[in-house]
Amino acid sequence: MTMKINRENYEICFIDYFDGNLNETDIAALMDFLKDNPDLKKEFDSFENINLNYDENIVFQDKSMLKKKEIISLGDINESNYEDYFIGYYEETLSNNQNQNLTIFLEQNTELADEFNNWEKIKTQP
Repeated sequence: MTMKINRENYEICFIDYFDGNLNETDIAALMDFLKDNPDLKKEFDSFENINLNYDENIVFQDKSMLKKKEIISLGDINESNYEDYFIGYYEETLSNNQNQNLTIFLEQNTELADEFNNWEKIKTQP
C-alpha cells in the first residue's frame, strides 16, 4: 500500500487489511492511525472478517436453462415489437392476417405463451 492513511482513504485500508493485502509496515501504520482516530477504530472493530470458501467441484448441470431463448421472428413480428401485437390482439386492433401471423409466431415461440396470456388479464372493460 505505502500510502499515507487519512480520513479520505481509510476505508480502502480497512478493506485491504481484512483482505490480507497489507504488509507489516502498512498494518503498523493502520494501527497507529486507529490510535489517533478512536471514532474510526470503532468502525474498524465493527468490520467482520468474513472468508468465503468455495468448492471448485460444484457444477451447475443445465447451463442452457440460464440462457434466454432466441425469439423467432415471423413477418413483421419480432423480439422488439411482439408485445405490441399481444396488446393489439386483446384490444382487437389487429387485422385477420396479423392475427394469423401472431398465432404462428406463438406456435414457434412457445416460451412466450404465458406472457401472451397475461396480457388478457390486464384488459379492462369500459
